Amino acid sequence: MNDRNTSYYEYSLWKLYWKSGLIGAIIWAIAVVAVFVIGLFCRYETKEGLKLMAFMAVLGIVILYAYPTACMIRTLKQQAATEIRWKDRREYDGEEMKREWYVSLDGGGFLLYHRSYIKKILRTVKEDATDGDGHSRGKVYVLSFEDIQGKIQKIKFSSGSIEKEFRTWYKGEE
Repeated sequence: MNDRNTSYYEYSLWKLYWKSGLIGAIIWAIAVVAVFVIGLFCRYETKEGLKLMAFMAVLGIVILYAYPTACMIRTLKQQAATEIRWKDRREYDGEEMKREWYVSLDGGGFLLYHRSYIKKILRTVKEDATDGDGHSRGKVYVLSFEDIQGKIQKIKFSSGSIEKEFRTWYKGEE
């Protein structure tokens, strides 16, 4: 497979959380600085510009880490259901597709699943991803599975290749 998941496998849960929102946070920080610089050239009040910059920074962090926070909550619920914790994993040197945990960064969040949490995979549906205005943002692959508590869960993948990689991992194949 690839080295990206291997390096993620070495991360702590909090580092996965941090990294999953980091790229968006960097882009947001550049936008905040750009707004501030434009404000300076337009001769806006520097004090007001600093307030605007602080507001944008806080708002950006809250928005950009909303989905990683949902991923973290999902992971903590999963750990409670299985009584298996991410930090207790041992198979660092094992084959990626044979490991008990699947880990990947995808769609502004992280995917972290233990094989025993998934009772069975039901289906995958290719859907149009839309923004709030109904404009198409491309396709997402929604995989439905039954968890160990009998509940139907869904995972959204940004590409078919990541969804296929997840299915391969679940089957334990290389």
